[in-house]
Amino acid sequence: MSTSSTLVLCVLVALVLPSWATITISWSDCGSTTGAVGKVTSVQWTPQNPSPGENVTIVASVSFAGNATELLGDLEFLGGIIQDKFDGCKGATIQAPLDLATVTFPPAGCPIMGPTKQFVRYVKTSPSLPKGSTQSILKVNMQNNKPFICCSVELANA
Repeated sequence: MSTSSTLVLCVLVALVLPSWATITISWSDCGSTTGAVGKVTSVQWTPQNPSPGENVTIVASVSFAGNATELLGDLEFLGGIIQDKFDGCKGATIQAPLDLATVTFPPAGCPIMGPTKQFVRYVKTSPSLPKGSTQSILKVNMQNNKPFICCSVELANA
């Protein structure tokens, strides 16, 4: 095989390789550090092992007492350097930095009542998602600016 053929083959493999990768997802509740009223008790996603370019549905189960008439969200990227504030009652679509993903929050349907509620978010990952990990932190306040939940989600592209 000639040097130019080898170079072309390497470039093609490099371009196709990201689509073969698998994204792993991990999460943690960070509400105890913010004094949040609610607690994220579980986070599930489908597909279980997504690949770059796929749509991922993330469902968080939250336990809380009382009700919330307002949900004011703040989705943070890059350690809080980039923040996207939105009305969780109305829903929002947020573009992640460098177009790595598009995150859609459907309207929550306020007011919401405890003791539990499931919240959905849809994440469309970029087909050219680079290797490595990205983290987002979702902080939501309820009426009177009282912390409602805090959830950290990390997507790692292996």
